[in-house]
Amino acid sequence: MKPALTLAAAVLCSALAHAADTYTVSGTQILHNGNPQTFRGANAMHVFGGSPTEMANWNVDIVRVFIGAMRDTPLTGGPVQVGTSWLRSVQALIDANRAAGKVTILCPFGWDGTAGSMFTGMTPSAQYFYGAYKTKMRDWAMLVKNQPDVWLEVWNEPYWWNNGNGYSDALWLSDMKTMVDNIRSTGATNIVVVPGNRQGQGEDVLLTQGRNLLAGRSNLVFDLHAYERWLEGSGEPNTDLASVETRIQSVRGKGLAVLFGEIGPMNAGALMNPATFLKAARRQNLTTTAWLWKYSSTDKDALLDGAGNPNNNGNNAWGSSVLNFTTGLRGAGLAADGDTSTRWTTGTAQQNGQSLTVSLGTGRSWNHLRMDMGAWSQEYPRGYKVLVSNDAVTWTEKASGAGTAWVTDIWPGPQWSKFVRIVQTGSATVPWSIAELEVRQD
Repeated sequence: MKPALTLAAAVLCSALAHAADTYTVSGTQILHNGNPQTFRGANAMHVFGGSPTEMANWNVDIVRVFIGAMRDTPLTGGPVQVGTSWLRSVQALIDANRAAGKVTILCPFGWDGTAGSMFTGMTPSAQYFYGAYKTKMRDWAMLVKNQPDVWLEVWNEPYWWNNGNGYSDALWLSDMKTMVDNIRSTGATNIVVVPGNRQGQGEDVLLTQGRNLLAGRSNLVFDLHAYERWLEGSGEPNTDLASVETRIQSVRGKGLAVLFGEIGPMNAGALMNPATFLKAARRQNLTTTAWLWKYSSTDKDALLDGAGNPNNNGNNAWGSSVLNFTTGLRGAGLAADGDTSTRWTTGTAQQNGQSLTVSLGTGRSWNHLRMDMGAWSQEYPRGYKVLVSNDAVTWTEKASGAGTAWVTDIWPGPQWSKFVRIVQTGSATVPWSIAELEVRQD
């Protein structure tokens, strides 16, 4: 009989955001207080009103904040009126997210709130306000430099969708270096989010220039947007599950941390189906923020209808799909979800010291640990140690050895413990993955 597993909070639970916490990037992983974490969230326009507390039942732990009038949105204080709109301050938005236990991504979508100044499709360095933008971004960085639960995105969806209008990968690299270094000039070490090309949907520039941008720089996460180039129903190639996962793995294979800052069923006009992409995001432990936290029964991208229920009106059940995605198991929980089509994975090549910790609740007897790699048969641990503890502080080694393809069975003799830790001790070019983990008494 297979007893239910509860994976330890450090690797399963989405811990609440606090200003004193640390958020860093190591290789392909985003770390919260030193532990890998997968975030799931939504884009929100709370600058105009509303509260992140409304997201509680959706288990959202990260909010990508829309700032459509970067020039006029105040840094601190109360709301200000700009034209017919009232704009909340940047710090007020951060404080509200933090009080609700959510990480904030501050993202500038436009300069002065007019349609002509919206950033999507623009070449940053070619804009008349580019100098003023850099000054304002330094102001943002100075504001949040001691608030690591705030990440700064340099620009929303830059460059034209087909790499036209004078685009080149060299231009992307030059602009991104300038914008990242502009933030770092303030001393801010917060995570900086860097978009791809092709209005944010293109990973091709990350494959050719991502490592060059990383040279001498740290705490960078690359942002892609899942619309036509990623979603089934768009008519674009390489949008099936296997292709999407391969594309994500190709970016990570360059040693880059990646998140998807937007995904939705509508973009340029044709209705698309995000279901396959969301499945890939679950399987790949991919931080993803859906578009858009909005109450509307007519906007197909809105996550909620007018009554506050998941919006499933003519949009491929978009609201319910995201609700199931954000409330479902993530990260290490995928190793004990009863589904061998999902997996927990390190996401990076195997190296000594990678670990997974399992909580057995109040403690129980066991003598058999089984790692089933499922479809990822070659991602078995090249070496392992099994340790036990009753307080998650003092650990005792009980077994060691080398894993085997498909399934690794470990028999350490009779045990009683509250925690079990598996440490990967070998090396390989492939990640270490577990589709299903069992700790049982046989």
